[in-house]
Amino acid sequence: RKALTLSERDAAGVWKGVRNIPLPYSEFGELQPLGIGSPRPNSIALLGASGAGWLALAGEAWELGELDGYETQVKEGRLTDVVAGDLNRDGRKDLVFLETGRNSLELVMFNKARKLTPAVRWPVFEERTFRNRRGDVAEPREALVIDLNNDGRKDLAIVVHDRVLVYLQQ
Repeated sequence: RKALTLSERDAAGVWKGVRNIPLPYSEFGELQPLGIGSPRPNSIALLGASGAGWLALAGEAWELGELDGYETQVKEGRLTDVVAGDLNRDGRKDLVFLETGRNSLELVMFNKARKLTPAVRWPVFEERTFRNRRGDVAEPREALVIDLNNDGRKDLAIVVHDRVLVYLQQ
């Protein structure tokens, strides 16, 4: 079950569930009380082998909701990382996904209707080997969206093998 049940004791001292909070992930193995900005616990940390979460139990709380989803169209593709930055200067963050199944980059735009729209995909390199060795590390590994040449436009830098590739906006 992907939910956290909050319980309180009633007047007779019996614990009763008062609220179920849906969780996006159910593989949490540990709960820890946290005092965020307070000496007393006012939130909890949910810890797992491949995920962590934090939930405020008092005060103002933000509610996060899913706007849209994205899956690569690359056969046997794997999206291993994503960086955000306004690459087309429309005032909204675009997403650059690092796809390591076929060693490519995928640029996805967040349109006015709050939907993710694939824009362009390109291979970073064509061969799986580099200098006659098999790579155990997923490539491309890291990316950064930043103005690298002070022209006011965001550029893209990625780490592949032992190199940094720079894509300057034209």
